[in-house]
Amino acid sequence: MAVHNNLTRRDLRAQCSHGAGLDVRALCIEYQRLMELKAGHESGQFLDDAPVPEVTDEDVKELGQWVAAMLSSQGYVRWTQHKMAIKAMILNGFPPVRESPRIDRISDVLHVLAAHFEMVIRCELST
Repeated sequence: MAVHNNLTRRDLRAQCSHGAGLDVRALCIEYQRLMELKAGHESGQFLDDAPVPEVTDEDVKELGQWVAAMLSSQGYVRWTQHKMAIKAMILNGFPPVRESPRIDRISDVLHVLAAHFEMVIRCELST
C-alpha cells in the first residue's frame, strides 16, 4: 500500500466519513498544520520547539473513555475479554516516532495518519 503524505483537506473529509466520534474537521486541520510545519522546516524556516504539554489525569480519563466507547461503537463489544489483543492493535496503530529532530517526528506522525486514511478508504471500498 502506498502512503501519500500530501493528502488535502478535501481528501481527508472524504476518507474519514465514518469518524467513530472523531472530529474530522479538526483532524484535517491538524494534518494540514503538520504538513505546513514540515514544509516550513524543509524550506529553512524555524520550527516552533514549544515544550511538550503536561498530561493531566483528566486527559488520560477522557482518552480512555473515548477509546472504550469507540471500541464498542466499532463492533468490538467483547473488548473487555480481549484486552491483550486490543492493546496489540493499539500498539500497531501507534508505532514509535523518532526522538529527534522534530522534523523526523512530524514526518513519522504524518506517515501514520496517511496510512490510517488509506486503511479507511480500503475498508469503505470493501463495504
